[in-house]
Amino acid sequence: MPRFRLIAAFVFAALGPLSAQPDPDERVAHLPEANPYRAVALRWLSLPESDRNALSNWMSPDPSDENAPAPPDTAQKELARSLAHDLAAAAKIGAIQSELWPPKTDPKNPDNPFYILIPDVSVMLDLARITNKVADTSPPADAIQLYAATARFGRDIRSGATLIQGLTGVAVEGIATSGASRRLNAFSPQELESLSSSWRQLPAPPGIDHALQSERNVFFIPLLERIILPGLLALQSEGVDSFDVPSRSGLSPDLKNLRLSGLIAAAGEQLIHLENIATGHTFTVTNKKPAEGVKLIRFDAKAGRAWLRVNGAPAVLDLQSKRFVSARDDIARLQKFLGIYMSNETPVKTPDWVRRALAHPDGPEGYALDLVEEYDRRMAAQVAGAQHNKKPEPSPDDVSADPLLAMMMPTLGQVARRMNAASIQPVMFEAAIRHRLGQPGATPSDPWGQPDAGKIPAPFIFEKTPDGGFVLRSAYEAQSDEPFTYKFGTPDAGVQRKPAATQ
Repeated sequence: MPRFRLIAAFVFAALGPLSAQPDPDERVAHLPEANPYRAVALRWLSLPESDRNALSNWMSPDPSDENAPAPPDTAQKELARSLAHDLAAAAKIGAIQSELWPPKTDPKNPDNPFYILIPDVSVMLDLARITNKVADTSPPADAIQLYAATARFGRDIRSGATLIQGLTGVAVEGIATSGASRRLNAFSPQELESLSSSWRQLPAPPGIDHALQSERNVFFIPLLERIILPGLLALQSEGVDSFDVPSRSGLSPDLKNLRLSGLIAAAGEQLIHLENIATGHTFTVTNKKPAEGVKLIRFDAKAGRAWLRVNGAPAVLDLQSKRFVSARDDIARLQKFLGIYMSNETPVKTPDWVRRALAHPDGPEGYALDLVEEYDRRMAAQVAGAQHNKKPEPSPDDVSADPLLAMMMPTLGQVARRMNAASIQPVMFEAAIRHRLGQPGATPSDPWGQPDAGKIPAPFIFEKTPDGGFVLRSAYEAQSDEPFTYKFGTPDAGVQRKPAATQ
């Protein structure tokens, strides 16, 4: 399954219907209490389902839903207004620290990065939409405060440790910007200056490096260390290179009572302490000196595994649970990963890349090091490609010969371009305010525009629209042959895309 589809599936899972959650509060229970938005989210989730449904339809109506709830009554709208002002108060405190936005591990699959959960994403989008909807119907002074609070909310979410949170934060700030942009023609000069000041006071958002390093460190490296490498090392320890050769190592009775009690790595020697919990007997094994029929081959703290031989048979020790596990467990996890995420069916025959990884001159560890090096090189190249105004055409060289990287890498360049486009929005927003105020000399230039021969920065392209609004256009392409364009002063204000037929 391509990485883009994995991200999309993950987003849709995070945005699933509230009714699918047995306990709605669980969506934000993992957030620390120091995160000021947590209390606002819990208040929203504690409302009766009838109130949530009415407000959800109000902020994001579905014209095709024949069974949509009735419009919110006066009391429900007052609830929305109270929630919006609670969010504005939380935004004054802020939550720009990554530790305030931890992802949630799946208790059934705590070591598998594919099962990382971010159930708060949909809740935070709900709060952003509610606040924006209240702002849309508020007097200018209140509206400006609420739009700015929503934008701050988005920037705070972007500090989270996952790429999904980065993209969610971009979407939340976009909700705020489009809301304020719709009303731009209705604000007085003083209100426009207040709007400009509110946006300039927002903290700078994390950049592209934060978003892509999050993807690398939260997804790719743990996947390699916890699933790929242990599976390859288990195959190696079994002396097999094929999934269709049965693993020889079941968990023998003499391993069931052995537990890890400590390990040390120093001066080229690895040392491991084991305890027999049935007898209380402890002993020590090193990679140079076996004891009591146990020989330590090596351990890898990042992979969370130690590989040993016990009475001549291969054995695998899980460093987290401190218990011995069957080598076939790691092989099965690798096989399952390949089936679910790469071929849609569990492979019986071993893929060629697995054989190549096992045949690497430096073994699976050497293959893993090469994979990290190629990942970093390709990620840097994709970021560099996103720094050009014109989106480059796809090239065969963009696709790695390694199927793991071929699955993960292709969308990172587009993520980088989306982040660059997001960084244009506040500059363009300020330019739109200056256009409204008739201050061409104070209008910020297009950060991606090519200066003329006199080194004068190029402005955004300005164009009035027949409906009384106007658009600003950057030289930067968010999509191929599609310069980033934003509309202001009309009900359809926001990012403008080419009609599908013209793309």
